[in-house]
Amino acid sequence: MPPRTLCVALPRWPIQRLTHARPELRGRAAALIAPGRRGETVMACSAEASRAGVAPGMPAAEAQTLVAGRRLLTAPHDPVADRHALEKLAAECLRFCPLVGLEDAPEPGCLLMDLAGLEAIYPDPATLAARVADHFARLGLAVRLATADTVGRAWALAHFSAPLPTAALSLPAAALSLPAAALSLPAAALRLDADTLDRLAQLGVHSVDQLLALPRAGLAARFPPLLTRRLAQFLGEVDERITACTAETPLVAQWEFEAPVENADTTAAVAGILIDRLAAALAQQQRGALRIEATFVGADRSERLLELRLFEPTARAQQLKELMTLRMETLTLDAPLQAVRLAVSESAPIAPRQGTLFDQDQRNRPHELALLAARLTGRLGETQVLRAHKRASHLPERAFALTPAAQQASRAYTLGGDHAAELRRRPLTLHNPPQRVELLAAEPDGAPTRLGLGGEQVDVRLAVGPERIETGWHRGATVRRDYYRLETHGGALWVFRDLRSGAWWLHGEY
Repeated sequence: MPPRTLCVALPRWPIQRLTHARPELRGRAAALIAPGRRGETVMACSAEASRAGVAPGMPAAEAQTLVAGRRLLTAPHDPVADRHALEKLAAECLRFCPLVGLEDAPEPGCLLMDLAGLEAIYPDPATLAARVADHFARLGLAVRLATADTVGRAWALAHFSAPLPTAALSLPAAALSLPAAALSLPAAALRLDADTLDRLAQLGVHSVDQLLALPRAGLAARFPPLLTRRLAQFLGEVDERITACTAETPLVAQWEFEAPVENADTTAAVAGILIDRLAAALAQQQRGALRIEATFVGADRSERLLELRLFEPTARAQQLKELMTLRMETLTLDAPLQAVRLAVSESAPIAPRQGTLFDQDQRNRPHELALLAARLTGRLGETQVLRAHKRASHLPERAFALTPAAQQASRAYTLGGDHAAELRRRPLTLHNPPQRVELLAAEPDGAPTRLGLGGEQVDVRLAVGPERIETGWHRGATVRRDYYRLETHGGALWVFRDLRSGAWWLHGEY
């Protein structure tokens, strides 16, 4: 079967994006850091920093000590900007292929191109791959290319094959006929998460051939569904589609000054005029802005880019001006201002809202909540305004993850159905780590009636439970807990008894 997918992997993409914007950092030991529970943590690092021993997940202070004789250059980790820049590259690659998308990952680092139907234009996929490689070389970006008849195998070859300009491999669906080149790939070539790879390593499974030797039914019972799905995609047993990354023609408004200006009020006034123009154009199209890029060009031709992301589409000029003013408070220029350019790089249709004559319910106001989130993002930065989303895990502390809310800008800020019901069953406040409590009295069935917490006695008025949460041996250290919802005079608590040690812990509060 001829290759149907071209994978364009950009190694260390967050670092490449940083050095592309700041060429002075090329060849330097650099790292991208993000705040964590135990201080700043390295999220990505350059090859020079890796050679010094720096690795993702390492505390930034420890990474700094490893770069002997020179300072480790650091910058904030910005996954939103990484994805946005990758989407721009995907739009540029539409010149080669009509369907270009991003890989299926929380923080993508490669592009996928659908080669189906291009045989008449590119009889040899290597010709197209060479043109794509030349395009990225002119941009100053390093890439690894691979073609294959499935997305999974193209991705695997681009990331784990020998460092050749292109690689082509056509694999039949039957596992017994897989060539040695595919069998020898590491298990990470299946696009698995770190936890699954760690558990496979504990079982002595490090490569694709070792994984194929295990019964598929056993893998499905002992591992998350992602493992069997990725394996089926790699073998070509299920189809994996490429989601197109469509290019949107931006609305642009620009102002050229006759002479360079340095007055901040003048800059703000010009930005307001440009926003009025964009808002009028959006209103005519019945669309609202979701992302606005403001470029400030200095007299020395230097450029400073500010990005305004919104949490629901809007064409309200006053709201856009307010949010842009917040973003411009962080603006610093190295030279007087020569031009201002505003572009709506992402928009969406505006949903009509019907008001009520007597609107007394203030609890469900998604529009106002979205505006508040946009204001906070403009003031604090996109990586500081987070939203929680569910993950598939029985353990409460692993059943959610925090991601920048700007990544979900187009989603409505409402909860309903199963989501709302689950939030009512679980406390919104979880203690990390859980707090130790002392059991002072209990019912015969084991439900607590009095607890010692923080040096005080807490009487329990009502106890609901137990709810057993238990993990199997294949998920790492065994966890066995009995959870209770307790109503006290001061509120509602969520406590559990560790069935292994018998200790009691406060895990959350309602």
